[in-house]
Amino acid sequence: MEIPAALKALTLEKYDFINVLLQDESKGVVIARVAFLDFLLGDVLSAYYCGPSRRSDFAESIVSRLSFDSKISTLKKLSLDGQLATLRDQIIAAIRPMQELRNKAAHAAGLKTVEIDRLYSDQAKRDLLSNFPTAFEQAASQIQAWLHNLEQAPDFAVKS
Repeated sequence: MEIPAALKALTLEKYDFINVLLQDESKGVVIARVAFLDFLLGDVLSAYYCGPSRRSDFAESIVSRLSFDSKISTLKKLSLDGQLATLRDQIIAAIRPMQELRNKAAHAAGLKTVEIDRLYSDQAKRDLLSNFPTAFEQAASQIQAWLHNLEQAPDFAVKS
């Protein structure tokens, strides 16, 4: 019997990567942690566009209707300069791999070889799932801190 090409290409590291991504316990961690980042991102956008008195109304009527992807895209389009622009870009670069892993964890019962290869070829995704859940939790905590720093920066909000 001949070994299928997909199995020949499956290394122990790639197997561990897939296993972590598709386990129910792992999926729960990935989905819950990224959902919290989605929530925080909504708070950051509300803080950018509104003063404290209108923030909850804005969050409820506008931000709650945005998908996670739309929130990330909106963050990317914010008119920021200098260190705030750098921080924003750092957040986006760190959150995108988490978003894709969340999407796969939430919607994939299994993965085809081409999907596995594409996900595994991204070092950021491999790093997030290595030593799971520790590395993933550390990365999510770092993004959370960056979002807080961005929101609290004196020059962050739109000037009325």
